Amino acid sequence: MSPAARRRVLASLLDVSEERLAAMDRHGIEIAVLSLAAEGVQAESSPARAIAQAAGANEALAEIVDRHRERFAGLAVVALQDPRRRSRSSSER
Repeated sequence: MSPAARRRVLASLLDVSEERLAAMDRHGIEIAVLSLAAEGVQAESSPARAIAQAAGANEALAEIVDRHRERFAGLAVVALQDPRRRSRSSSER
């Protein structure tokens, strides 16, 4: 992949605004499910940091979904480093 093509792909993956909504409309997509891309929190070796990172990612996701509830849904991040704990956030609605 050329550097220019890579930049375009990355920009489109990060876009959760009017450009993405316009592209969804052009292609007849009513709703998109957003989630954290790999490698996510799985690469974090510290359970406490992984849980904090997951909570932060879920909060950011909830803010995006809240702005366009009719068009976006979110798939929350779960930190599996400590299976007895979970990262609770406002995205669990």
